[in-house]
Amino acid sequence: MLAQVLGLLVVAEALARFAIALRVLMRRCGTSQTMAWMLVLLFVPVVSLVAYMLVGENRLGSRRARNYVDTTSRVRATIERLVRDRDQNWLGRAPGFESLQRLLESSSDIPALRGNRLRLLETPDAFFDALHDDIENATHHVHILTFIWTTGPRGTRIGQALARAARRGVECRVIVDDVGSKAFEGELVEHMRAAGVRIVRCLPVNPIRVLLARIDIRNHRKIAVIDGRVAFTGSHNIADPDFKLLSMPRVGLWVDATIRIEGPAVHALQGIFLRDWSADAHEAVTNESEYFPAIDAPDGGSLVHVAPSGAGDRGEAIHHAMMALFHDAEKELWIATPYFVPDEATRASLIIAARCGVDVRLILPARNDHRLVQAAGRSYYDELLGAGVRIWHYDKGLLHSKAINVDGRVSVITSANLDMRSFFLNLEVTSVVFDEGFSAKVRAMQERYLADSTEVTREQWCARGVHRRFVESVCQVLAPLL
Repeated sequence: MLAQVLGLLVVAEALARFAIALRVLMRRCGTSQTMAWMLVLLFVPVVSLVAYMLVGENRLGSRRARNYVDTTSRVRATIERLVRDRDQNWLGRAPGFESLQRLLESSSDIPALRGNRLRLLETPDAFFDALHDDIENATHHVHILTFIWTTGPRGTRIGQALARAARRGVECRVIVDDVGSKAFEGELVEHMRAAGVRIVRCLPVNPIRVLLARIDIRNHRKIAVIDGRVAFTGSHNIADPDFKLLSMPRVGLWVDATIRIEGPAVHALQGIFLRDWSADAHEAVTNESEYFPAIDAPDGGSLVHVAPSGAGDRGEAIHHAMMALFHDAEKELWIATPYFVPDEATRASLIIAARCGVDVRLILPARNDHRLVQAAGRSYYDELLGAGVRIWHYDKGLLHSKAINVDGRVSVITSANLDMRSFFLNLEVTSVVFDEGFSAKVRAMQERYLADSTEVTREQWCARGVHRRFVESVCQVLAPLL
C-alpha cells in the first residue's frame, strides 16, 4: 500500500513538473530564462516546483496592480498639466538624443523636464548632511522611500529629524521595503510613529502573500521629496556605509552616488512616490495640488528624464532605455554598477559598442556581498574582454554606485543594477540627465573609481583556475533566475 502511494506521488510530481514546463514554454519568456527553468525542472524534482510557485512568475498582486493603474492616470494628468502650463517642452534641447527621450516618455508616461539644478552627492556625509538639513527646513511634507533603512547612527539621525519635523506639523511619510528593511524596528521606529511619522512596509512577506504574489519582487527605489521642491534619488540607502546584510560576507564600506534635485524633475519623483504610497498605505492622495507647487525652470538648468520601472509599471522601461542609450554611444560608454548579470540584449549591446570603437568600460566591485551573482556576472568576462570591453575591479569596498556616462553628454544615476532582476522584476527609478556639465562631474567620479581599481586583462582572466571556471559556468546557467 505504501509503495502504491509513493508511486502515485512520484507520478503526480512528475506530471506537475511537466505542466509547469508547458507553462514556461507558453509564457514566451526570454530564451535564457526559459532554458534555465527547463533545466531546473528536469534535474531538480520537488524543489523546482516550490521554487517556481514562489518566484516563477512576475505576480505583483491584483490589488496593487489595480492601484497602480488607478493612480497612474491621476499622476500622468498632473505631469501633463505641468508640461502644458509651465512650458516644459524638451524638444531640441538635447540634439541627437530625441529618440531616447521619446522612448523614455512613451514607456514611463513622464516627459523630460528642463530647468533643474543638480548636485552630485558621492560620500555618505554629503548625502546624509544634505538630506538632514532639508528635512530640518521642511514646512509642508517629507516623503522618503528606501529599500534599506537601518537603525545605526545615520539611520537614527534621519529618523529623529523626521520625528522633529512631524512634531512641528510637517506631514512625514516613509515607505521601506519589507525585506530590505527587516532591521528597521525597535525604539527608533516607535519614536518616529509616536511623533506622527507614517511608516509603511511595502511588499510584505507573509504566508498569504506567498499565495497571491511573487515574494522576491522588491521595491528597490530610493526617493526623498521635501515640500515638493527638493528631491534625492540614486543608490544611497538610509544606512551607514559599513552596514552588513544578514549572513552576507563583509565587503568593506559601501560606495554610493545620489543626486539632489531642485526643479521640475522633483515632481516626477513625487508622482512615483505617491503611486507607491497609494499601493501600500491603502490611501489615495486626493489633494495632489499641495504636493506639486509651482517651480521655476530657468533656461540654464539641466534637462532630466525620470523614469520608473518594474512590476506594476511598464516593466521593461529601463531595459529598453539602456539598450537605446548603449546604441547611441559614439565615443565613450562608462558604467559603474555593483551587480552585473547581463541578459542577451545587454551583452550584445556592450559587445557591438566596443567593436564599433566605443571606449566601453565596466567598473565593478572586486568583492561582492552576493557570491552567486558575482560568479554569474564574471562568467561573461571572456566574451566581453575578447570584444574589447575593458573591465575594472574596484578595490576599496563595495562599489554600490549605479552611474553611466555616454560621450560626456548624457549621464544616468539610478537605483537599478545592470542585471536581469533590476531590469525585469524590482521596482526601480532612473534619472537620465542631458547636461554636459553634470556628465563631466559623473565622469570625474568614475575616474576616481578607476584610480582605486585594478584592470582585468584578458590574459589574467584566461589563466584562472578550472574550479572557478566551473562555478562560473554553473552560475551562468542559473543567471536568468538570480
